[in-house]
Amino acid sequence: MIEPTKGRVYDPCCGTGGFFVQSEKFIGAHQGRVNDIAIYGQERNHTTFRLARMNLAIRGVFADIRWNGEGTLLRDAFPDERFDYVLAKAPVQVEDIEALHETLADRQLGGVIFSTIQKFRPRPGESEFPLLTERSNVVVFVDEAHRSQYGFDAKLDPKTGEVRYGFAHHLRRALPNATYVGFTGTPVELVNANTYGVFGNNIDVYDVTQAVEDGATVPIYYEARVARVEIASDMEDLIDAEFEDITEDIDETAKDAAAKRWGRVEALVGADKRLDVAVADILDHFEKRQAALDGKAMIVAMSRRIAVAIYERN
Repeated sequence: MIEPTKGRVYDPCCGTGGFFVQSEKFIGAHQGRVNDIAIYGQERNHTTFRLARMNLAIRGVFADIRWNGEGTLLRDAFPDERFDYVLAKAPVQVEDIEALHETLADRQLGGVIFSTIQKFRPRPGESEFPLLTERSNVVVFVDEAHRSQYGFDAKLDPKTGEVRYGFAHHLRRALPNATYVGFTGTPVELVNANTYGVFGNNIDVYDVTQAVEDGATVPIYYEARVARVEIASDMEDLIDAEFEDITEDIDETAKDAAAKRWGRVEALVGADKRLDVAVADILDHFEKRQAALDGKAMIVAMSRRIAVAIYERN
């Protein structure tokens, strides 16, 4: 039920006008005048559109209800109008997998629903997530869209023999005709994880320059600081010799892939000697900055292990 007693009220999916009828009763109960409120709405189903107009006409409520066969998402029936109130349902927070099924299954219209992608997983005994709705007027907004939005290819669990898919596969099985919009500050373009491949090209870009101009963040300045990655000379020959021995019987393509795994950059970046130099430089630089300007600092590390090692050196 809507509570405004005066002004222009808009419902983008008004159905038979039931909410508007309740608003008339609310106005009467609060000593208002029904002529002080103006109703605007649009409806995709022609039968409910006619019922809405009849419903409101019988009760003497001024209403501009328009039939929009394309739906609100594709065409706005009131592109040049301005309203005091827009009718919308209260958001729903889905707590578990069962609640997700109950909230979305056979839902015909309306609703703002919040959920984590982890709830789109098969229930015990199921191999696939079921279809929840075939509606095309569903929009899925995905935060941190560069994460957990892949996994479309099947993977065989060698221990159980089960075929498994990622969460994104199950999400699209549940809502196959939905429109998917991703939000991320770090889109990725990898072989098995391509943000643009999943969501398409950019709709809008809000970069750091704009954020600074808007006052949403402070200016960012970059200063190059070098803490070299070094390998002891006696270790270089040993690493090369052992690598050649291990990869002797595999082809060059597989050898290149193995080299990438073998040469773990993380281990080199997080070497004790290098971290000692880097942390000392960070602390020296920060203390000098604090002497001239109050502020705070954040250290971003390559891995959790390195982050802990840096923390323990402070």
